[in-house]
Amino acid sequence: MNIIAGCFRMTKVAQLYEEEKIEYGNQAAIQKTREIAKNCLDNGVDILTVMRATGLTRDEISKLLKSS
Repeated sequence: MNIIAGCFRMTKVAQLYEEEKIEYGNQAAIQKTREIAKNCLDNGVDILTVMRATGLTRDEISKLLKSS
């Protein structure tokens, strides 16, 4: 293996760390989307509009409404 290839190759630990960072970011984005949807619903925005704006399903929105 040449030096350049060795420099760019990630170890298994580094790959796992990167995957965990991506997963954390994805979960944070999902949580933020749910918070925005909940705020919209609390302010009278209809469910269909919230679904279109957030990409959440009717079931996911129903769960948000039940959790409050």
